[in-house]
Amino acid sequence: MNYKLGKYLANTHEFEFIFDDKRWVAIDLVNDYPNYIYKKKKQTKFDKECLEEDPYSDNSKLYILLFNLFNEKFKITIL
Repeated sequence: MNYKLGKYLANTHEFEFIFDDKRWVAIDLVNDYPNYIYKKKKQTKFDKECLEEDPYSDNSKLYILLFNLFNEKFKITIL
């Protein structure tokens, strides 16, 4: 699993997180993860290292959320 921070969605005040397989999720970093630290390169690796160092940091919490979302089994319907 790898992800990167995508664009800011002004209408919902959220940021896109885009997985390697092109799935994405919108997350409110400002309100839900205000201390999230963004690194342009290797964000997934950085967040995983944060989990090992401090499991209560915002980077760690977001890594766990994204890991669970990425591994969740779901069905996609295109209309």
